[in-house]
Amino acid sequence: MATRPSWWVNKLTTPTMRFACVPESWAATRWTWPGTMFDAGVTFADIEWLRAFWRGPLVVKGIQTLADAHAVIDRGADGVVLSNHGGRQLDRTQSVLRLPTASGRRAQ
Repeated sequence: MATRPSWWVNKLTTPTMRFACVPESWAATRWTWPGTMFDAGVTFADIEWLRAFWRGPLVVKGIQTLADAHAVIDRGADGVVLSNHGGRQLDRTQSVLRLPTASGRRAQ
């Protein structure tokens, strides 16, 4: 924005952008609100349940540990996607490049 003064003028003179999926009270609850967006009750058993109904390719996204990768494969997934990105809701999690490797060292 330093090289675009008109952006500053726009930012200072227009209303703050709002998203339909974000409640007005989000600013006060930004650390707790994302936890209400996801079902924490989802378990690895849900992979087995899904596999019972779906015979096509099943790839699980969002895996961040080697143990979790093995767990979903053992329960019927065909593949995994190492990912820290859950859209706007989870974009502050640890980068895949920073995840521990099987040796316990971080990827460089």
